[in-house]
Amino acid sequence: MNQEPYTPQNQNGENPQNQQSNHYYTAPEYGRGFDPYAPPPARTTGFSIASLILGIFGLLCCCFGPVGLICSLLAIVFAAISRRRLCLFDGMSTAGLILGILGAVAGLYMTFSYVVSFSDPEFWAMYEEIYAEMMKEMENAAFRLLR
Repeated sequence: MNQEPYTPQNQNGENPQNQQSNHYYTAPEYGRGFDPYAPPPARTTGFSIASLILGIFGLLCCCFGPVGLICSLLAIVFAAISRRRLCLFDGMSTAGLILGILGAVAGLYMTFSYVVSFSDPEFWAMYEEIYAEMMKEMENAAFRLLR
């Protein structure tokens, strides 16, 4: 198969390099430039990224009570701000919103359980008993090391 090399053509079907021009420089034609079937460019904001990161962090730290709760609530707020800026939820802000809601629910539960357990007098009695046993064990271990 013997094919001729590709030669660029303008809108009239002529080779633009062979034409005489009154201009000093003419830009070559590279194509249509706009593809109507191309997907739209991905749009995201810093708030979407912050929402995702805080949602992950809030879900991982939900066992620490207020720390995870605060991060999760911030993830929800940043997802809402991202929604207002883009007028749609992108993937990151949606994931941040879902993780923020899950982390907020778990953080509320853990914070509530901490408050209830720390306000219970039986908890403090049990804590003092365990603390006293632990201190006795440490004293015995220290005496054994010094012998």
